[in-house]
Amino acid sequence: MIKYYFRTVKDPAIKELPEARTGVWVHVAAPTTEEIQRLWEE
Repeated sequence: MIKYYFRTVKDPAIKELPEARTGVWVHVAAPTTEEIQRLWEE
């Protein structure tokens, strides 16, 4: 499972995002082989 989290200085609330972008925190738990490959490519 991969989850992406992001917050800004203006909005201190942490939000979950559907995909990676610059500045996100990536949380990975029990990744599958496909998820590991996706992380490597991102």
